[in-house]
Parts: sequence; structure tokens; C-alpha cells
Amino acid sequence: MLKNIKPQIVKAWSDYIGSGFINFKGRSGRVEYVTVFILNQFFPYLINFCVFGLVLLIQPPKAALESIVIFAFLTGMQIFYQASTISAGARRLHDLGYSGWWQLISLIAIILAVAGYMVYSESNGEGEVPLWLLGSVIVSGLVTLLMGLAMLFWPGQKIDNKFGKAIA
Repeated sequence: MLKNIKPQIVKAWSDYIGSGFINFKGRSGRVEYVTVFILNQFFPYLINFCVFGLVLLIQPPKAALESIVIFAFLTGMQIFYQASTISAGARRLHDLGYSGWWQLISLIAIILAVAGYMVYSESNGEGEVPLWLLGSVIVSGLVTLLMGLAMLFWPGQKIDNKFGKAIA
């Protein structure tokens, strides 16, 4: 089993590069999804570390404009990688037979939890954390975790579906 994983990862990454980073059409298997997810989480932090390290070694930013340019570059790169991860998630959901829009469930749960925290912090934020806020944070975390685990471990459909041909 482990012998076959390395060629699968290499193939998944080359398929991903070949199909374009941000492609919402077609289907992705579990190996491609995991490969894209891990690499898209690893590379931005590595690049951020290198860019900030080089900038600070060469010349620390003295002006606000330099800091804004660096921040804009790194933010743009992060947006690109997140869009790429979302597109891989959409293709993975296609492989399961669902629309890629189902990813919004976890996004909505996270937004509700953040909005709840903002409402709570605006109202002094003193005393115990309200049960509704604690519940919303727990529910959003569970929804996101369960959706990620389902996309990771749930096998795709073995037949062609409306999103594309079955993955061999």
C-alpha cells in the first residue's frame, strides 16, 4: 500500500499543475485533494517566512509604503493559494457526487462564530462567555472538521456522474 502512495502523490500533483491551479470543473480523488491541501498550506508559510526573512536581513522596512507592498504581495499570494484549495475541495465534492457549493456550509458556520464573538466583544466582553457563543464556536469547528474528514476519507463514486468521468 505504501509503495503505491508516492507515485499517486506525484501523479496527483502533476495533474493538479497541468489542469491549472484554480479549476472548479471535473473531479479529484482523495490523494489529489490531500496533496493539494497539504502543499497549499505549507508553501505560503514557507514563502512568507523567506520573504520576511530576506526583507529583514537586507533592509528592515523604514517606511509604511514598503510594509504595505510586502503585505499586499503576501496577501495576494495567500488569496491565490486559498482559492486553489477551495477549487480542489470543489472537485473533491464533485467526486463524491455533490456540488462544490457545499463547502459554504463550513464557511457560513465560521462566519457566524466570528460574528457572534464580535457582538459579544462589543458588549463589553466581561463576565462569562455566553452559552450561545460557545455553542456557535463548537458547532462551526465540528462542522468544518466533519466536512474535512468526509472529504478526506469518504470514497468517491465509482461511476461517471454529472461532474465528470469516474476516477480510475
